[in-house]
Amino acid sequence: NGGNSALGYPASYPAVVSVASLTSSGSRSSFSQYNDQVEIAAPGSAVLSTHKNNGYTSMSGTSMACPHVAGVAALLWSHFPDCTNNQIRNAMINSSVESGSAGWDKYYGWGRVNAGNAYELLKQGCEFAGGPYSDPLHDLALGGKDQVPSPPTPAPTPAPPCPSAQKRFEVQIQTDNYPGETTWTLTDKCDASIGEMMSGGPYSTSSTPYSDMSACANDGQYEFKINDSYGDGVCCSYGAGSYLVKFGTVEKASGGQFASSETKTFGTCGSTPPPTTGSTPPPSAPPTAPPTNGSTPPPTNGSTPPPTAPPTPVPTA
Repeated sequence: NGGNSALGYPASYPAVVSVASLTSSGSRSSFSQYNDQVEIAAPGSAVLSTHKNNGYTSMSGTSMACPHVAGVAALLWSHFPDCTNNQIRNAMINSSVESGSAGWDKYYGWGRVNAGNAYELLKQGCEFAGGPYSDPLHDLALGGKDQVPSPPTPAPTPAPPCPSAQKRFEVQIQTDNYPGETTWTLTDKCDASIGEMMSGGPYSTSSTPYSDMSACANDGQYEFKINDSYGDGVCCSYGAGSYLVKFGTVEKASGGQFASSETKTFGTCGSTPPPTTGSTPPPSAPPTAPPTNGSTPPPTNGSTPPPTAPPTPVPTA
């Protein structure tokens, strides 16, 4: 609160967010320090606050500005618990409202904190809003003018259409809480000269969707293999991860619960020709011999003699 360019601590440590104070009009408070470690700004002049003896009073100082930023950070992290602290920090910078010169300046840092802007930005993903994950995290803690966050990733360019005889593969990965453990490959099992067509991982951001649509292919047989280096799959012990493989518009493989790896094979190599019409002759009826004329002689007239009358007995005298 000296209103000069001296570095003060702990605010000027790279791992700490140094907050400038603003008046109600948005200009820098006269007592606010200005130097290369100033990172973001918030209201700090004549701020109404709780006070001793169950009262309220207006107070000024960077000690009033800092709680605004700390409160916004806590609010954002409660809504996006899978983001790292550095991603929350950078999301506030990326969504801040310009207060001084364009970009960063020593009086306002990157601009005035805005909770609503940061929330909407983080809805698009931790890495989109706050940059990539890094281990250890303190490697990304530079502070002030050097805490330059990665700009939000632009929307992906739509993939060009595949040749007319081919369809596009799409592999969708939803990471779990440990994205660095996940890798996958997609392999052509029919053409050894092609072999591995696509691959992905390890990933940098937890609980985040990733999509790869980089390959077009003909119908054939393909193998998708997903690996988890820890051996607990991507669901559901440590997060709700999953995978989905599509060929054209048809789902070919999906899942998430496995151990160290899972392999799905689909399709066939080559094509089976359809049956040829008429290739099998219809069954033939057994031949029936025509009846032979005269085989049964007609009855002969007179062949049966007329009946003989019994003899008449001689009369007895």
